Amino acid sequence: MDRRWVARPGVRQTVQVTWDGQTGHERERLTSAPSAPGAPTGATEAPPGVARTRVVVHGRVQGVWFRDSCQREARNCGVSGWVRNREDGTVEAVFEGSPTAVGRLVAWCRTGPPTARVDATEVSEEPPVGESGGFAIR
Repeated sequence: MDRRWVARPGVRQTVQVTWDGQTGHERERLTSAPSAPGAPTGATEAPPGVARTRVVVHGRVQGVWFRDSCQREARNCGVSGWVRNREDGTVEAVFEGSPTAVGRLVAWCRTGPPTARVDATEVSEEPPVGESGGFAIR
């Protein structure tokens, strides 16, 4: 199960996403709760039509062309951002673009290229920052 945290002034919303690998469907459940006292409330709403999502992929995902394949998929979808290997053996990617295209890339990350073995993904939504310049491997 992935948890997506969406910042809204005064409210913390959690979208719990369960991925069904057999049918390829996501099940979402939205819950809201008031933010804790002193929690940051300065997040801004995303501009219409732009989404930004960070994905951390666990499993056998380094040394299997995951980053190169991710870059190719992102460019094909017209999404900006970046992907990198992390020291803990995971791969981290940030996608920014249309919600549909970003959603496609998040779904792709759940399987990755044929040589990868994805055990888990962590998915979190972030406020868009106007990522430009295409999609980079870091």
